[in-house]
Amino acid sequence: MTRIGKKLILVLAAFSVLLGVPAFVLFSGYDAGTGFFHSALLETMSSLNGWSISAETVSGNPVVGYSAENVRLSFEKEEMARAESLTVELSLLSLLRGSVKVDKLSLNRASVATDRLFSAVRRTDLPESSGGMPFLPVVVFSPVELITPLGTLSLDLLRLSPGKGTATIEGRGNFLGTRVEIGGSLAADSVVYLTGGFLKAGSTVVSLSGEVSPEIFLEGNVNDLVLEKAAGFFNLPFTAKGTVNSTLTVSRPGGKLLVSGEGEITGGDIWDLLMEGRFTWSADDEKATLSPLDGRVFSSPAGGNFSVFFAEQPYAEIKLGLKDVDFDEWTRFFPWLSFGKGKLSSLRTDLEGPFDQLSGPVSFSSQGNVVLEGFSVADLKGNVVLSKGNSIDLNAAGKWEGSPFAANGKVHILETGKTSTKVSVSSDKLNLKSAGTSFAPGLSLSGNARGDLQLEYPPEGKMTLAGKLSAQKFSIWGVQPENLSLSFSGTAETIAVSAFSMSLPGGGTLSGEGGLSGLTGKTPKISLDGEGKNIRWSFVESLADGEKPLGAEGLFDLKWSVKSPLASPAAEFDLRGRNTDLSKTLPLRNISFRGKISGNDLVLSGGSADLWGGKTVFSGKTSFGASPSIIVKGTFTGLSLKQAAPQLDLAAGKASGTLSGEFSLSGKTRSPVLSLSAKGSPDLSVEGVSVSAFSGKAEGNLPKLRVSASAKVFDSPVSAGGTIETGGGGKTDISVSFGKIDLRKLSEAFFSGAGLGGTMDGKLALVKSGKGKLSAVFTGTSPMVTFHGMLVEKVKASLKPDGKDTFSIDAEGTLGKSTVSVAGKLAFTRAGTEISLRNSKKIDIAATAVGLSSQAAGNFTGKADFDAKGVISEKDYSWTGKITSPL
Repeated sequence: MTRIGKKLILVLAAFSVLLGVPAFVLFSGYDAGTGFFHSALLETMSSLNGWSISAETVSGNPVVGYSAENVRLSFEKEEMARAESLTVELSLLSLLRGSVKVDKLSLNRASVATDRLFSAVRRTDLPESSGGMPFLPVVVFSPVELITPLGTLSLDLLRLSPGKGTATIEGRGNFLGTRVEIGGSLAADSVVYLTGGFLKAGSTVVSLSGEVSPEIFLEGNVNDLVLEKAAGFFNLPFTAKGTVNSTLTVSRPGGKLLVSGEGEITGGDIWDLLMEGRFTWSADDEKATLSPLDGRVFSSPAGGNFSVFFAEQPYAEIKLGLKDVDFDEWTRFFPWLSFGKGKLSSLRTDLEGPFDQLSGPVSFSSQGNVVLEGFSVADLKGNVVLSKGNSIDLNAAGKWEGSPFAANGKVHILETGKTSTKVSVSSDKLNLKSAGTSFAPGLSLSGNARGDLQLEYPPEGKMTLAGKLSAQKFSIWGVQPENLSLSFSGTAETIAVSAFSMSLPGGGTLSGEGGLSGLTGKTPKISLDGEGKNIRWSFVESLADGEKPLGAEGLFDLKWSVKSPLASPAAEFDLRGRNTDLSKTLPLRNISFRGKISGNDLVLSGGSADLWGGKTVFSGKTSFGASPSIIVKGTFTGLSLKQAAPQLDLAAGKASGTLSGEFSLSGKTRSPVLSLSAKGSPDLSVEGVSVSAFSGKAEGNLPKLRVSASAKVFDSPVSAGGTIETGGGGKTDISVSFGKIDLRKLSEAFFSGAGLGGTMDGKLALVKSGKGKLSAVFTGTSPMVTFHGMLVEKVKASLKPDGKDTFSIDAEGTLGKSTVSVAGKLAFTRAGTEISLRNSKKIDIAATAVGLSSQAAGNFTGKADFDAKGVISEKDYSWTGKITSPL
C-alpha cells in the first residue's frame, strides 16, 4: 500500500480505531476481554510516534460490546478529539478466529478539531504494511462538533462509512434553527481526494472537491449563502445580512488554511454597510477580506477592500474608494454625516482599529452642490480624521453662494452614540450679492466681506452659532457704505445682532442692534434698532441716482428701526438736521421729518425746516428704482426777503418784507421740477423801493426756473417774467415792464434832487451770466418830462451798463421847437451818482430857445453844443457845464 493510502487509513482510523477501540483496552483487569484489547492497542500505538489516548471508566465484554467515558485523543500532547462516551460493537466471529474486528463505533457528544487533526496526520510516519486495505468499522457520531478555523459546526449525526479504498461521509443536524446536511467521499490514489463534498443549510449549498492530502486544494461553489446565518456560525464581531453566490477555493499556502472566492452579493448589509454586486473575498485564521470588483456600497460604486482581523480583540481595516456618495445613505455608517444632504463625487476611507475604535482619515470631494446644514455648497473638498472611534478632526474647503470658504472642526462621539460638534467657518471673499439674493433680497447687497462663523452642535438641544462680519466697502439699497462691522450669535431659528456699525459716504456713521427670527420658517423676520450720527445731506441726495442737483451740504442725525419680513425689509426713521444750510441753492436749516423706506420707496411725513427766517412744512415720496423719481409738496411762511436777497442777487440791506406760499418738487430725481408760488407781505421792498400787491411764480427743473411776478411800484403796475438759475452762479434773464411810473417818486427814491417830473412807460432787462454781476438795461418813453423846470416832450431814453458801476445814457426829446439828443455816462460813486451829458446832434439855438423862454424867441440864431456834469447825492446836487456856438 502507498504511503498516501496509509494517510487516508490514518484519517479514517482517527475517527474510529484510535478514537474508539484503544480507549477501553488501556486498562486491564476490569471486565473480561479488556486485557486482550489492551495488548492490541499497545502494539498499534507503539508504531505511531507522538500519538496518545486516554480514557476513564472502561466496561463491557466481547458479547455485549465495550464502552468508555471521557475519551481523549492527543498528538504531541495537543488534544485532537474528545468524546463523553464511546460504544464499540465487536465481531464475535473475528474473536473466535483469534483476531479483533470492530463492526461499529458510536461516539456520544464528541468534538473534533479538524484542522489540528489533519495537520497531525500529515506529520505522522506510518509503519510499512504487508499490503491491502485493513478492515475499518462504521463510525457514528451523535452529536458532534466539528471545530474548524472558520467556526464550529454542530451536527446531530455524523456517519463515516468505509468502503473499498474509499470512505463516505454523511451528516445532518440543526444549526441556528436551520436544517444542516453534509456529505462527500474520500478516495486514495497517489493523493487523497474529496469528491462530491457538500454542505446544505436551508437554501444554502456549499460544494467542494479536490485534494485533501498531502496538500489541500479544494474547489467548489457557495450558492445562496445567507450571511445572517453564516455570521452566527463564524462568530463574526459584526452584523451581516444578505445573500451570496460565489466560487470557493480552499488551500493551504505556506501551511496556513486559506479560503477564497469570487462572487456576488445581493441585499448585503455588512456592519451597516449596504452592499451589492461582484466581489472577491478571502479568509484564513488571521483575517477575512472583502474586495468589491463591480460592486456598490449603498448606491456608490466602490473599490478597495474591507478586512476583519481575528485577533483576541477583533479589529477592522477599511480602505475603500467610493463615487457618488449619498449623505443620507452614509449617515447609517457615519452618523456624523447627518448634517449633509446630496452627493459627494468621491469619498476615500483609510480606517483601521477595533470595531468601536476606528482611526484614520476619510477624504471627500464634490464637483456639484451638496447641502450642509441647509446651506448649498459647491466644490466641497476636505478630510476628516477619526481617532479611536470617538474623536473626529474636520478640515474642508468649498464655495457657498460663489464665496470660497474654509472650515475646520472637532466631533466627539459619546458612549451613547450621540455627538458633540464644534466647527469654525471663515471666508475672506464673502460675496454679499449672492448671499443677499438668497437670504435678504430686499437689501440689494453687493461687494465682498470677511466672515467668521463658529457652529456648535451639542449632544442634546439646538445648534448654536456666533460670528463676525466685516467689509471695507460694500453696497446696500444702492448705497456704498464703508467699514462695516457686525457681531452676531444665535441658533438656526434666531440670530441676535449684538452690535453693528458702518461709515456712510461723505461722512457720518450708522449703528444698531437687534436680530433675525423665524429663519427656518417660511417668512423669516428682521428686527433692528439704531441711530445715525453726523450724516451729510449730500448722502441723502445721492440716494436718488448719484446726481446732486441741489449740491446738498450740512449734517443731520437720526434714529431708525427695521421691523419687517427679511425678504422685503422696511426701515422707519426720525431725522433731525443741524442748523446748517441744506445747500447753497436751497438753504434749508433745522430740517426734521419722519420717513419709511420700503422696497424702492422712501415716504416722508411730518417734515419741517427753517428757510430765510421763515418756516416750511412738507411731505412726499421718493422712489429709487430703475426710474428714480420724487414728489414732495409743502408750504412756506414768513420767508424774509432780506435773508433771501443774496440768493436772488439783491442787496440785503435794501430789501425787507416776507414771502409766503406753497411749493412742490416732482419728476425724475436727476432733474426734478420745482413749482413755487408766493405772495409778498404789505411791507415788501426791494432796493429800497416799496413793492405792494406782489405775487410770483417759479417753475422749472432746478437750478433753472421760469419766473413771473406782478406788483405795484410807486403805485404803478409792474410785471416781470423770465428765467433764473439759483445758487449764485447761474444765468439770469428777466424782463420787467412798468407803465406810467411817477418820475418824481422814482427820482426821489434813487436820484434825490434830480428835479424830474412826469410819467414814463418802460422796460427793464435784468441779465446775468455765470458769476458775473447782474446788469440792468432800461428803455422808456414819456409824453412829457420836466427837468429842473424845463419841459421836454416826446422823450425817449435808455440806460445801458458801460463798465463797473457805470451806465451809458442816450436820450432824445423835443425842447421848444427843436429835437434835442444827448448822450452821456452815469456812474455810482461814493460821492453819489455822477452824471455827464453832451449833445449828440447840433442844437438849433432859435428853435430851442422857444422852449426855454417865450421872451427868448427870435433873439437867438445859430447852432450850439453843450456839455454838463453833475453829482446827485442823498442830500443835494450840483451841476456845471458850458455851451459853445461858432460865430
